[in-house]
Amino acid sequence: MATSLELSPNPAAGFVNIEFELDVDQPVTISFYNVEGKLISSTTESFSAGDQSIQFDISSFAAGFYFAEIVASIDKQVLKFVKQ
Repeated sequence: MATSLELSPNPAAGFVNIEFELDVDQPVTISFYNVEGKLISSTTESFSAGDQSIQFDISSFAAGFYFAEIVASIDKQVLKFVKQ
């Protein structure tokens, strides 16, 4: 999936940006989990090959540690971030 994957800012307050690169057109699922592993939010969208950037509103998340899971094709990556 992603040759480069980045989440910023970290720590975050209202929004996080996730940037990644895809080799081919494909659907991507992005899910957010709290530190206990509970699913907070999830979305699946189709993306074209190339560089991608998506902004997510996390203002409703309580302060604490979270995980963003990015799944494309058979590849899964997880990023940890802090919500202030």
